[in-house]
Amino acid sequence: MLTDPIRKLAHPTPLSEVTLYSASMVIPVTGPIIPEGAVAVSNGHVVHVGTRQWVLNILKDEMPSDSYMQMFRNEKHWHGLMTPGLINAHTHLQYTNMASVGRGEYRNFHDWEQGFNVVYDKLQEDKQK
Repeated sequence: MLTDPIRKLAHPTPLSEVTLYSASMVIPVTGPIIPEGAVAVSNGHVVHVGTRQWVLNILKDEMPSDSYMQMFRNEKHWHGLMTPGLINAHTHLQYTNMASVGRGEYRNFHDWEQGFNVVYDKLQEDKQK
C-alpha cells in the first residue's frame, strides 16, 4: 500500500472508477519502453503505468472487488503503441468548437476523418448564415 503522505494525497485509495488502457507497447514519458504495458486512469489522472500484469496486481489491492471486475471487463486494448502523458501542444484555434470530434471513438484514421468532416462542414454552414 501507499505509505508516502504526499503520494497518498495525490493518489487516494480506494480507487472506485478506473479505466484501464493497455497496448502491445507503452512508451512512458519518463521511463523505458514497456512491452505488454498498461495505463490506469482515474478521474482524469494517470494513477499507474507499468506492465499490464503489474498494474492489474496493484489495482486489485487498491479497488473494491466489484469496481475492479467492472474495470477489467471494460479494458481498452490496442495492438500497437501507446504514449501516455504525451501532449501535442500544436493547436488549430479554428477547431476550438469541435470538441465532439475528440470525444468520439474511431476504429481508424479514416473513421476519425469522416467524423471530423461532418462537424467541420456543419460549422462552415453555420458561419455562412
